[in-house]
Parts: sequence; structure tokens; C-alpha cells
Amino acid sequence: MKNTPIHEWHLPGIPDNFTVHIKRDDMTGCSVSGNKIRKLEFLLADAIDKGCKHVITCGGIQSNHVRTTAIAATQLGLKVHLVLRSMDVQKAEDVPCSGNLMLSRLCGAALYIVPSLPGGGPVKYVDHLKPRMKKIEEHIRLQKNEKSYLMPIGGSTNIGLFGYIGTFQELISQDLFEKYDDIVICCGSGGSTAGLAIANYLTGTKVKIHAICVCDDEGYFYNHIDQALQEVGLTDVKARDIVDIISGHKGHGYAISTQDELE
Repeated sequence: MKNTPIHEWHLPGIPDNFTVHIKRDDMTGCSVSGNKIRKLEFLLADAIDKGCKHVITCGGIQSNHVRTTAIAATQLGLKVHLVLRSMDVQKAEDVPCSGNLMLSRLCGAALYIVPSLPGGGPVKYVDHLKPRMKKIEEHIRLQKNEKSYLMPIGGSTNIGLFGYIGTFQELISQDLFEKYDDIVICCGSGGSTAGLAIANYLTGTKVKIHAICVCDDEGYFYNHIDQALQEVGLTDVKARDIVDIISGHKGHGYAISTQDELE
């Protein structure tokens, strides 16, 4: 995978003594996706190393992570199973064939739709998606005697976070310490944020990491990163010490746009 360039971002209203740059992770050199492939590079290697024939993951019905996983895993000869949550789809014939979902269909991925709860309650990973993924895993084991690799939302695991630990090393080679004071990232599942924050902590730098929530809230992501820290053996530090997570900018909710925004 190619290193991605850093370009200055000329935003209106920026003070004269302040600059904003953007790391172009849409230019990883992978036709599958931009930043998603960084985590999948490690996750799919782990799946193959463990002898898995199937990959089971989950997300929103038009999830970028889900689409990228479907394409990359299919290219590696793995069978893909996608557990998708949707507020609009209640039955199989209503499943759309557009956008990311169309690409997942073209890969031959098996789709499992989880509609919104009675009363419109949110479908959560731990309570609703993960149990379904475990049932699919068990069914495959009983029917085919084959192993499955379960990948949570966004591929945010202690394996996937190495994608952005590697990104931090890349940033160092691009003069991170000499040119920049802060890193700002969008936070949708927490894995990329955790990788950057852990790498920054381990190097002992004074660069500050800020993550803007696009779903859930800061409490959810602090808990997620605390768990990641425990899993990799960093028990002497808390998420709140190494990353600033900021809520209040997700609008009406994840993947919900207003008409003004669309126009």
C-alpha cells in the first residue's frame, strides 16, 4: 500500500498564523477504498493465518467498511457474510441494489438484514448484531465444518488498530513532529482513533489527538479505547489521557443528511 500525501487545506477564515493540512487516505493506491484498507490489511491476514474460509462482519446497510471487506475478502477467496442494520428495510424484497450494497452484492456476499427494533429503537452491536454473527458462525461450523472470522463494526479490534499505528509511523516519516501540533480524525467505530492515540502515547510526543464523533458519544468511545488499551497490555494509562473525543457534531445522526446538506 502506498504512503498517502499530506496537502494543505485552504479553508476560509483560517487565521494567518494557523494552517490546516489533510492526509489523503483516499489515495492509498487501493481501488477498494481509502482508509478502510489499512485495518483490513491486518485483519484479513489474521483470518487467513487462522485458516478461516468465511468472514462475517456488520454495519449500516450502506457501510463503507462492509463494502470494502466484501471486495477485499472476495479477492482473497474468502466467502463473505454481511449483517446489516437498516431503519428502512423490514423485509428481503425491500433490500436496495444501489451504492455500496450493490458492490457487496456483486461480490456474492450473503446478506442478513437486521431491521430497526419495534418502536424505532436503535440496533446495537453487542445486543443485536454480534449475537446474529455468532449464530451464522455456528451454522457454518455445523453445516460445512469450516471456520469463520468475525469482524466487528469498522474492523475495530486489537488487530485492526495496527493499521493506524502504522499510519502514525508514516506520519513521523512525513515530519509530523516538526510541522504539526494536533491531529484531528473522525471517529465512527474507534479503531483508527485508538491506533493513532496509542502510537502517539508510545512515542511520548506532545502532539494532541482529537476525534470527532460521527455516531454514539464520547463516553462510548472512551470505553472502547480503554478496552483496546487493556487488550494490548497498556494498563497504566486511560483513554482520556491520550485522546480528546468531541461530541456534538453528528447532526441528526449517523448517515442521516438534511436536504440543505445534500444540496
